[in-house]
Amino acid sequence: MKIALINYLNSIPYVHAVNKYQDFFEKILIVSPAEGADLFMQHKVDVALLPIATLPQLEHIYRFPYGIGATGEVKSVLLASTKPLNQIKIILLDIESRTSNVLIQILCRFYWNISPKFTKNESDNYDARVVIGDKAFSLPLKNYLSIDLAQAWIEFSRKPMVFARWIAWPERIKNHIDILQEIFNFANTHKKDSLFLQNILPEDKALSYLTNNISYVLTPIFDEGEKLFFEFLKKIKY
Repeated sequence: MKIALINYLNSIPYVHAVNKYQDFFEKILIVSPAEGADLFMQHKVDVALLPIATLPQLEHIYRFPYGIGATGEVKSVLLASTKPLNQIKIILLDIESRTSNVLIQILCRFYWNISPKFTKNESDNYDARVVIGDKAFSLPLKNYLSIDLAQAWIEFSRKPMVFARWIAWPERIKNHIDILQEIFNFANTHKKDSLFLQNILPEDKALSYLTNNISYVLTPIFDEGEKLFFEFLKKIKY
């Protein structure tokens, strides 16, 4: 069985868990969220942590109740702006992201009532940029107006935010669902044990981030947030 993992701090508990069960997998790939989505949609991997913005494109998939969610500030998905919101003309999207790029468009249109242009070209003269993953921790925040996009979504929707969910092709994992559930649950219950894999933050701050800012178990309330996100996704061009 082939699995795609994400190479961000918020995913190291999953990396640690899969490493513990590595004899169970034929191949383990460490990629960005967007790359993982491409590999899964091309049927090059059987299991992947997918950005939820890609899920409406997929049929006949198995959805696990595990992933990357937030019930408050996530700290690693930001809009960093040099101008106040109402003065932003161009926003640079993050090429490693899909869900966050959709989320910023939803918030601009339906929450903040602004209409900037969006670009993926770094050479464009942008006023603000979406920053995700480990890059968010190295951003000199004092130089920017920084908005946590998970917190903004929650203020807007009154629902939690789901950034990514574990997905599989059912026919390839039908005899392995229980072990995969065990692996994902191991990740949730052994966050501290995974910290040796990261060098992004001091250990206490990394553990606080994994424990207080990231939700790994996607309970039914997260399903409600995901469903609402999909409803808004239909209303924007992406």
